[in-house]
Amino acid sequence: MKNDKLSRLIKYEFKNLLGSWYIPMLGVVFPIFLALVIGNQVISEVKSMSNFIDPKEVSTGISLGFLQVIPMASIFMGHSALYSQELENKILLRLKLFSFKQKEILISKMLSQLGFLLLAFIIYFIATYVGLGWEVYSLAGTLKFFALVLIECAILFTMAHAIANIFKKFGVTYAITMVLYFFMLFFSGMMGLSVDKFPSQIRWISKLLPFTYFANEDILKLWKNTSYNYIPLIQSLIFMGSISVLLLVLGNYLNKNRKQNVKMR
Repeated sequence: MKNDKLSRLIKYEFKNLLGSWYIPMLGVVFPIFLALVIGNQVISEVKSMSNFIDPKEVSTGISLGFLQVIPMASIFMGHSALYSQELENKILLRLKLFSFKQKEILISKMLSQLGFLLLAFIIYFIATYVGLGWEVYSLAGTLKFFALVLIECAILFTMAHAIANIFKKFGVTYAITMVLYFFMLFFSGMMGLSVDKFPSQIRWISKLLPFTYFANEDILKLWKNTSYNYIPLIQSLIFMGSISVLLLVLGNYLNKNRKQNVKMR
């Protein structure tokens, strides 16, 4: 019975993800577009300038970098927008009235996001393999890469959940996450301007974001399982994770205050 309830919730959440046009558009179509347009331009420049750089390595690095756009859009923007809409329209309250527990609802959201993420990754890698070409050099390196990506996804989910919990309004939450989405894209060097071309006064912002390190050419060392410096990436994950937890605590605190104010009236 519990499994049946959970499976129905997962289907409901997954349909919501697919039904919100901006999630597949920004989470699947947009990263493929960026990877193919910028990737083909960079590869053609590399081929014309040097015979010593392997185009396959360049295309692999570009494919790995723009992969980060998928969790940014599908998890960060997608979950925050859908969850805030549910909070605003009291949908979660109705689900609880039908004996769906908070824990079951949260698990269904996580699993549906994971399912969408897997589907988006498959589509993305097929498209970039056909359009650019990429290689798997090491199974261990690939597993390490995706383990770190999953940690990043968990942080984004926590942050999205917290922001929605704080504002509880779709319009405000969507606007804030949209601005943050493009902010993270720009400062990670995924909008056509690389981080090393930024003024030194703002480059420190990029160093705080884990997406910057995934989009950096050094990520190939991790993918190949060679001598990769994990410290900056792990530090940025810890920093972003700390911000997410603080936002989550703030959201819970505000919710408690709101409930107390309602009781006092």
